Amino acid sequence: MDKHKQGRINRRAGADFERRTRDYLERTGWFVGKFQNNVDLEKNVMIPAKASRFRIQSTGFPDFFCWTEYPPNKKMFEIMGVECKVNGKLSKEEKEKCRFLLKKGIFSRILVAKKIKEGRKVSIDFVDFEERYNENKRKN
Repeated sequence: MDKHKQGRINRRAGADFERRTRDYLERTGWFVGKFQNNVDLEKNVMIPAKASRFRIQSTGFPDFFCWTEYPPNKKMFEIMGVECKVNGKLSKEEKEKCRFLLKKGIFSRILVAKKIKEGRKVSIDFVDFEERYNENKRKN
């Protein structure tokens, strides 16, 4: 298979997984929005995300920001970021962006949504970025 065709298949699979993740979060009581910002690691600042040449949507990081009342019926909100990854793995640059967003207090936590296939059934597994990072730090 040529790279052009494989890239198109991968983008479609990623977009489909994002839709599934958003639907799941909304069904479980979260309000979900597309995150329209990105992190410039060289300048250590938030910048508006730019749409690429081939995509109309912007490519913000993380994919979604979600909020809900915390605890219910109070006037406090929990705000978290969700990054969708079919394989569940973040690149080194994405990990640095997560650390920046958590350090600055932009999100209370960041979850990485991972696709799990059980036969024909697709389910979503969420991994907390901080828990995963702290586990890896303890092993070293």
